[in-house]
Amino acid sequence: MPNEYEKARKLGMREYQLRKSRRESPYLPALAEKLEMLDAVEKTSLGMVNIPVSKIVGTVNVQRANAFAANFMPLLEENSEFGVKWRMLCDSVAKMGVCQPIIAYEYLNRYYVLEGNKRVSVSRYLGAVFIEGEVKRIPPKNDGSEEVELYLEYLPFSEDSGINRLWFTKRGSVERLYGYLGKTQGVRWTDDERAAFLSAYSLFRRAYKAVCGERYSITTGDAYVTYLSVFGYENGSDISDTELKERIRSLEGEYRRKSEKQSVELVMGPTGNENSATLLRTLMPAKKIRAAFLYNMAPEDSGWNYWHEQGREYLQETMGDRVETEMCICREQDKLEETICRLAESGNDIIFTTSPIMLNASIRASLEYPGVKILNCSLLASYHNVRSYYLRIHEIKFLMGLAAGAMTKTDTVGYIADYPIFGIPASINAFAIGARMVHPGIKIKLCWSASPDFDPDDPFHDPDIHIISGRDVRAPAHTSVKRGLYDLAGGDAYRLASPELNWGKMYFYLVQSYLNGRWNDSAAGARAMDYWWGVSSGALDLYLQPQVDVNVRRLVRVFANMLRENNFNPFGGQMTDQNGIVRCGEQEYLNPADILTIDWLLHNVDGHILTLDEVRPEAKSLVSLQGVRDVLKPDVRGFSWNEEWMGEEDDL
Repeated sequence: MPNEYEKARKLGMREYQLRKSRRESPYLPALAEKLEMLDAVEKTSLGMVNIPVSKIVGTVNVQRANAFAANFMPLLEENSEFGVKWRMLCDSVAKMGVCQPIIAYEYLNRYYVLEGNKRVSVSRYLGAVFIEGEVKRIPPKNDGSEEVELYLEYLPFSEDSGINRLWFTKRGSVERLYGYLGKTQGVRWTDDERAAFLSAYSLFRRAYKAVCGERYSITTGDAYVTYLSVFGYENGSDISDTELKERIRSLEGEYRRKSEKQSVELVMGPTGNENSATLLRTLMPAKKIRAAFLYNMAPEDSGWNYWHEQGREYLQETMGDRVETEMCICREQDKLEETICRLAESGNDIIFTTSPIMLNASIRASLEYPGVKILNCSLLASYHNVRSYYLRIHEIKFLMGLAAGAMTKTDTVGYIADYPIFGIPASINAFAIGARMVHPGIKIKLCWSASPDFDPDDPFHDPDIHIISGRDVRAPAHTSVKRGLYDLAGGDAYRLASPELNWGKMYFYLVQSYLNGRWNDSAAGARAMDYWWGVSSGALDLYLQPQVDVNVRRLVRVFANMLRENNFNPFGGQMTDQNGIVRCGEQEYLNPADILTIDWLLHNVDGHILTLDEVRPEAKSLVSLQGVRDVLKPDVRGFSWNEEWMGEEDDL
């Protein structure tokens, strides 16, 4: 092969010049320059490893570095001794393959060659995917850097699976991968499990490269985790290449958003005058819209769905003949996607899926019907093609905490939480903050209705607890007063305060936004959009019973008015969690993203956040999707929100 060396050298010189123009080192990186006292560093033998050629990024010794450009292509003259040996090796490898394994060090999931640099250079030039090598691992010092943190997260996966081909750029991705694969960290994979995964991943990688090429800065591992979050692992083994590519094309918006690190936009409330029904009737174009509402239980049997059904009826009544709505019930989770697709096919312009357990089905359906607007009632749905909507219920819980702290005759009040999912810890803490503002020594005793041990008749078994924050909503058929905030003084239950959720306000705004052509406005672009409205939107309020003391009513009304005017943020000032960690300084405030992703409890809360193993079987599907202890915590740096909502005008 007389011309192969010159071709390879041209590739090397091109890389050399490119690196020089960027003011980067044009030569092969040397591990000895990265790590001091390399000979004395602890090394662990991994034995013979099939090394991905793309992960071999440098050499060990500085003396070998200048013979190669940074892409491992040769730089020395063709008639040099090096050039002659390279050409002979290239001819041999082309005919028989690499006959002798290289020797390499693995550091931070990258490989550096101790012996066999020319073998790697030739293999890369000839397009080899793997090369066999005797490998020793150099464990990094945990300096807190993101690179080391990513590696330390990846290492257990590599050891369990024996797979070294993936890499991730976002912390928590390995945990998500374990979840999608249904595997447990620390359990070694069988040969069959490893082969099945490599087969599925290799098929995905080939299809992803064919569709997306090198357009996005994310790794193929990043892309695969996103794919699994939508389509699941069990569906990947028997899918055709054509269908796999179509699925990847449908996810390109997500890949672009992750590559460009585009944020999730929190819409904290209605904007402008769009919440005015009068303006709607005078200015709305003569266009009719069809909107479907999907429930997992009949409204008469579920308080949650009852409130959403009230919202649908409000929307229908307010918009009149401008909107046609329908409600649909699907009790079987494995039929949710089919039901959403049927609603899309029947001509609905907007589909509201009213439970977080419908999120993945909503995403898959949205990829099949991109022209239909699908919104899911959940928090943290970070997909640009499915918007989420929810209410800042923690604001109401803060007001309830004020009332509870003012009315209790003991130093402990009870709090019954539903599911250990994101958003719930914020409500627990907000209640604890409100109670402590008027009763500094108060403790909040926490229990969970999702626990198998929950006793609805006597949840706390403590005579000192008579003021309790119970479940917020009940089905119409359930007439118990043990909801909202209630008092057990004297053995009987007396309701004191109840949250009022007006989902219709939000439904009205969202439908009107679509009708007015504003759906794709704002700075959203390919961002995910989460509507997260509070007291200021008029979509939620607190009703106090007449028997509540007039001074307590006045206190609650003052803070409610501050929330309505966006002049108060409950999460401000010194806050310390159960482990003594200061979560907020004396003159600081938590921003919306911090509040949304709270995964800790304040020091005056007695109880803990349940894990997936601690909830009832019927709660596991929801908790596995959005559980605080069971899913990856979102990165708060990936959120933005409208700046007029700061909640910082009060003076601490």
